[in-house]
Amino acid sequence: MTWNVAGRQREALVFPPIVESTKNHPLVFAFHGHGGTMQNAAQQMHLHDLWADAIVVYPQGLKTETKNDPDANRAGWQKETDSTNRDLKFFDAMLTSMRQKYSVDDTQIYTTGFSNGTGFSYLLWAERGHIFAAIGAVAGVLADSEQDIRDNLLTTPQGF
Repeated sequence: MTWNVAGRQREALVFPPIVESTKNHPLVFAFHGHGGTMQNAAQQMHLHDLWADAIVVYPQGLKTETKNDPDANRAGWQKETDSTNRDLKFFDAMLTSMRQKYSVDDTQIYTTGFSNGTGFSYLLWAERGHIFAAIGAVAGVLADSEQDIRDNLLTTPQGF
């Protein structure tokens, strides 16, 4: 699927539920790491194969400046809020579309990612946390601005 978000063309691979059902379906957003692609994420994570009842979305990041990629030659995700919030706006557009196109179970919305994709999942947790049932973090770290999440994890029994 494609979206126009703040004047930029954005895209994601979307796998609808394989299981025919009249009930609402879980929704999973799966973000690739820096330098990755939505195709790599779909092949490596293959969540759509593992959870036939879920709607699984593998978004494509944009060229992103990082400490290891200062010239922004490779695709990735924002890890902190900024003046454009390009990826947060992209997420909002995708979520709206998924709710319009499919029967989404709003109590079963998840985000996961690898490395930089986990960093973006943490940002989603910090900025849109009320939306998610859970996040799956793989090889990513919390940004400094997400200190409140870190403190909450350390002071509450279940992290919430």
